[in-house]
Amino acid sequence: MTSFRSAAKRYNTPEAELLRAYEASKHVCMLTGIEMESEDSTSPLYRTVEHIKPHANGGKNEISNFGFSAKLANDKRGNATVEEFKNRFNKAVVANNGNKLAALINMKGVA
Repeated sequence: MTSFRSAAKRYNTPEAELLRAYEASKHVCMLTGIEMESEDSTSPLYRTVEHIKPHANGGKNEISNFGFSAKLANDKRGNATVEEFKNRFNKAVVANNGNKLAALINMKGVA
């Protein structure tokens, strides 16, 4: 069972709510559509709790503003909006011959 204990504490959100939302996501990264890893926390595809509207841009710590993304996508997103990141990612997918994982690995982070 995937634990969300630390994220629940950090965001003052019930762990059960985060788990339900994660299950509803079907374990797919909201930024890339890549299936996330839920067990190996060292994997670049490890699932992370993500603010849909970045916290730095006024996003709230509320379940309605949480989604899930692969750690590497979260790291490369920075404070970009979901739409901004997806636009960059889709261009990277084309440049990497349709390979989403290669696109994610080869993307530059937000400057």
